[in-house]
Formats: sequence, C-alpha cells, structure tokens
Amino acid sequence: MINFVVYENEETYRDKYFSIIDKFIGKSKLAYEVIEIKEAKEKSKLEKITGSEIYIISAEVLGGLDLAREVRERGDWDAPIIVITTHDDLRNYAYQQELLILGFISKHFNLEKSLLTSLQKAHEIITSRDFIQFQKGNEVYHIPLKEILFVEKKKEESFCTIHTKEKIYQTDKSLLQFAGYLTGDPRFMKVHRNYIVNIYNIRSVDFDNLKINFHDDQTILLSRNYKKLLKDNLDIQLV
Repeated sequence: MINFVVYENEETYRDKYFSIIDKFIGKSKLAYEVIEIKEAKEKSKLEKITGSEIYIISAEVLGGLDLAREVRERGDWDAPIIVITTHDDLRNYAYQQELLILGFISKHFNLEKSLLTSLQKAHEIITSRDFIQFQKGNEVYHIPLKEILFVEKKKEESFCTIHTKEKIYQTDKSLLQFAGYLTGDPRFMKVHRNYIVNIYNIRSVDFDNLKINFHDDQTILLSRNYKKLLKDNLDIQLV
C-alpha cells in the first residue's frame, strides 16, 4: 500500500493534487490511499498508516515543514517528501534543516508536470529498497529482500515469520503490514491468505497440487485464487 499524505489547507490545490495522483496511478492497479490533512491537529491520522508514505506538503500551511521535520526525527529517512511552495528561499532553509526534500515545486509554474515527475521519482525510491527493517524487543533486524523466500502468517499466530535462504525470523508485524511495505516491488506477491512470496526465489511450482517449492525442500500452499496471477508473474520473470 502506498499512502499519499497531502498536507494542504486550500481546497483548490488539494483537488489538483488528488487529480495528479489519480493520473500518476493510472492503470497500474497499485494499491494506494490518500490521507488528507488540512491542519496540524489532523496529523494523528498518520498513526494508523501501514505501508509506504509519499508526502506532498504545502510550505505555506502552518506546520508544513514541521511535519517534514517530524518524519525525519522519528527515524524515517526513506519516505519521499515533496514540498510545494511559492517561496524559493525555503529550499535553502530545508537543506539547512537536513530534511532531505525530494523536490520543491512551484504552485504557479508547471505544477502538474513537476508533481508527476516527482511522484515518479518517489515511487522509484520506495520500490528500490534493498532490505526490510523491523524491531523486536531491543534488537533491530535488517534483512536483504533478495534473501527472503516467503513471509508466513500461521493460523494460530497473530504475527508473521520471515523465511530466508539461511535463517527464520519471527516478527511482531502482521501480513497486512508486510503486504503494504512490499507493494510495488515486482519480486513479491501474495499467493495465499497466509503467504507472501519472493517469486525470484521460487524453485518450482506444482500448479496441479497447488504447491510452491523453494530450496531445501521448503514447500508452501498456493491458493487457487492466485494461481493465474502467479503464472502470469512467473512468465514475466522468465522473459
């Protein structure tokens, strides 16, 4: 899931941003949601977000750049932040504050073209991550995505287990959270209500008996509902 966080208090511009986001998504079928914030007190909406975020912030809204600072201060250096402004001098201010702004866009000059370009760059950033990070207890884990075989949600458990080529990691994350994080990465897809797989690490698939095989004889189930989609994705991978 990609979450577009739009922080803008002018309805006319909000409508423009929403229209540009719709145009960017187009026919890609990417799962996405727009979180609309008009003032600082509405920032509590961000607490329930799962998945990746792309921020579109109007610098003229009170607390706009404060939100950018809060994103960075909580340790999120991956989320792309796009600032839309009428003041060019804010560019230097943002750099001095080390906010790592992806782009500064003028409200009055080539808004649609510039925002579409920035959204494309932002999407490339969030889909090119090379590892997944999670914390359990006092330990922080960094797992290379290329090493993941599949993510499993066992029926009797609320959390997920990550199976890699070498190790198994228990997390406190739900399958929905993993699905949101991995949305847009062509390597990963859901194949069962309990499994997300890295199709690049599949050794073979028994489509008759609905089983997916990995190295070391690890086998998981394939849902009939995902059979055609997996076939299509494996065909793309082999092209």
